[in-house]
Amino acid sequence: MDKGSNIALLREQLGLTQAEFARDLGVAKETVCRWEKNRTAIRPRHIQKMVKLYGVTEDDILSDSIGLAAREALRSAKGEGLNPQTRDAFPILRIKRSGNGTSLQSVGATLTPSDIAERHLHAAYVQMNNKDMTLLYPQGTLLLVDPDVKPYNGCTVVATIDAVRVLIRRYSMGNNTIMLSTHSYDSTAPDLILDRRRVRIIGVVVWYRGAMDIV
Repeated sequence: MDKGSNIALLREQLGLTQAEFARDLGVAKETVCRWEKNRTAIRPRHIQKMVKLYGVTEDDILSDSIGLAAREALRSAKGEGLNPQTRDAFPILRIKRSGNGTSLQSVGATLTPSDIAERHLHAAYVQMNNKDMTLLYPQGTLLLVDPDVKPYNGCTVVATIDAVRVLIRRYSMGNNTIMLSTHSYDSTAPDLILDRRRVRIIGVVVWYRGAMDIV
């Protein structure tokens, strides 16, 4: 999902036409149209005005992976699942290249044991498709990630850095910094120590399973 999709969805959720949305922000209708088609950059002052007027966050507007459109797609995938008759189907997301960074993209859905599904209603699977975290999980594992669980030192998280790069890492927080470590046998990716303002936690890993049934 992209910034244009986030803005278009916000406007639709507010029940505003492009002209009404433009009037709120003090721009021309054509500017809103270009924003929604990703044909022009959004100036910081207009983003701040959206935050102030509509009660959204900058990530809601700017993030490809955790913006409004991405979360709506996640809800839709959760609602559809594998079968309209079950609530135990969760979407499977995979980290893929997107523009100058990476984002989460839906690649399917799978069933989850009912007792786990009931405790993590808003969760989704993220497939571990690289060598990070192999001290804990086999490569290819499906990690069940719950956005409602508060991260704690030592947990595994799916996070974004600067709203453009999605990572799976072991989490540890200091006073003003967050450490994201690879916890791997053979990954060449370094551990990261970042200002906490640069990091957004998508969710905490609460369970995991293989990518296919073992018989």
